[in-house]
Amino acid sequence: MSFIRTVILAMSLLLTSAYSDFIQTPIPPSFNKNTFQDTNEDGKMDRLSIHFLGEITETYLHEMVDSLVFDWINSHSRHQSYTVASTDLKIDSLNSRVVYFDLPDTFSIQSFLTSLHDYRYGEYAIAKLYQNNGEVFKISMKDAMPPVLKKSFLKSHRKNGNDTLSLYFSEPVSIKPECHFIVEYKNNRDSAVYDFLHAEILPSLDPSVLVLVKDSSFQSKRNLQPRDSIRILKSCVIDESKNPIETKAFHFLEGTYPFEIYTVKSASYIASNQRPQTIFSLEFLDLNAAFPNDTALGVAIDIGGPEFESMLKEEALLKHSKSVLDYQASQLKIDLKLSIFTNLGAYVASYSHSLLGSDARFNKSGTRLFLRWNHQSEAGRLVQTGVYLADIDLRLSYDGDIIYQSQKNEKHIEAWGLLRR
Repeated sequence: MSFIRTVILAMSLLLTSAYSDFIQTPIPPSFNKNTFQDTNEDGKMDRLSIHFLGEITETYLHEMVDSLVFDWINSHSRHQSYTVASTDLKIDSLNSRVVYFDLPDTFSIQSFLTSLHDYRYGEYAIAKLYQNNGEVFKISMKDAMPPVLKKSFLKSHRKNGNDTLSLYFSEPVSIKPECHFIVEYKNNRDSAVYDFLHAEILPSLDPSVLVLVKDSSFQSKRNLQPRDSIRILKSCVIDESKNPIETKAFHFLEGTYPFEIYTVKSASYIASNQRPQTIFSLEFLDLNAAFPNDTALGVAIDIGGPEFESMLKEEALLKHSKSVLDYQASQLKIDLKLSIFTNLGAYVASYSHSLLGSDARFNKSGTRLFLRWNHQSEAGRLVQTGVYLADIDLRLSYDGDIIYQSQKNEKHIEAWGLLRR
């Protein structure tokens, strides 16, 4: 009898040992090596890379992992949850501890979002790994996306001061101290590349904007001009996570002063201090007025003055082959429309107005035209904290011809973060 018991016990142990070979322990992700990436540096997150604490096999992915779920901001500036099946996860051929997922083009992803901490959108960039046994790993993600150049403007002072080059990036940036040049440029009809040397960087309310003042003492064979192409020197501009711009691609110098719309990404207001007033107000300010700003939300453009007139003449000649010999303010028409929506697309308020350059409120030496939104809905109620979408439609016409139209020249929908205190 004891012999039979011994045999049964031995067989039981063998079966238990054999079965245990098929039982795998879940392998957790790393705490500090998982990243969101923008592999082609186009300003859209396109890859998640998960670094595990052990080697991963195809069998492990199939038998142990159910799915990867992450939250991001979609192309409509809204939060969206994305689910990735384990069959769509790939093991890195160079490191079997790394699993990645490349987002297909069908995924709706916000453009120019290269940071995990853009407070306009609240909390996002969250990832979780779901196991087949019901266990869930919350993945600690890091930012491995370099900033990208969104647009650029050249402001020519025409011998009344040094030219300035404004660079608008997808997130707050800084320049490495060892980089004396950060911009190169070339003409689209010429392969020669030139350096742009700046003498100083002007302060900006927006940390994602660099305003470079040209060093007039630096002589180049060819000066930077509107409609040239520029690029940022490799590894010279970094974001707050120390991710450097690495791309060698050139960007078209999209705009040229003075046809530049000024706005800010965010602002705040104290509801108890807010007095009853119109939903919008159109203000005529000095050219150097610091509006909009972090307490005054809206859009502005500089109208009038010698620089404005010179540029208008150049644009009329370029776009319509018209030579404007004598600028007449009465021939300038300004059409401005601003529509505001919630980040879910619900209508909030709008404003539309047209005026002529001969309006007596304009200063002949130049005026900053500022359309202020007073944080109210169409019904006159103060709005809550949140992200609002501003659709900006600005048109400048001269003698019946459109000289500038914001919806054709640049991104005309801006996301505004508003904090109600």
